[in-house]
Amino acid sequence: MTDRVTLRDGTTLACRGLRADDAERLRAFHTTLSAASARRRFFDDKPELAPQEAAELCNVDGRECCALVVLGPDTEFVAVGRYWRIEPDTAEAAFVVTDAWQGHGIATALLGALADRGRAAGIRRLVADTAEDNDAMIDVFEHAALTHRRVDVYGLAHFEFDLD
Repeated sequence: MTDRVTLRDGTTLACRGLRADDAERLRAFHTTLSAASARRRFFDDKPELAPQEAAELCNVDGRECCALVVLGPDTEFVAVGRYWRIEPDTAEAAFVVTDAWQGHGIATALLGALADRGRAAGIRRLVADTAEDNDAMIDVFEHAALTHRRVDVYGLAHFEFDLD
């Protein structure tokens, strides 16, 4: 199923679930990330995804793990958002947007889409961590249309979002 996400400027892009056959497209997307963007997502330098790692990231069931991709005008991946269940009613969420598309509202749209999918899967809380100096992601989380709490721990900003 393909949905649409509407960005701040009114642009709409396709958004769909990541599929098992997307591993090579995911690897190609990863190469478009700057070192800083990859570090903000993975908390480590990660210049490329190994084939096995990409295959594992594409192995999602929609309940325990959900991954969504946003497609650019040429159907290239421009963002990936995912959650994975860490407790019966809690899932951890993470996002990465290619540098050229940052600042357009994609992460905000993905957070909303993941929250909707999580609710449908029985998840009541999303948690997410970002570096304390990742102002753009903190802004996304602080202005989310979800009730949230923030706790800063060891250089990380930890957010908890209520989905009820």
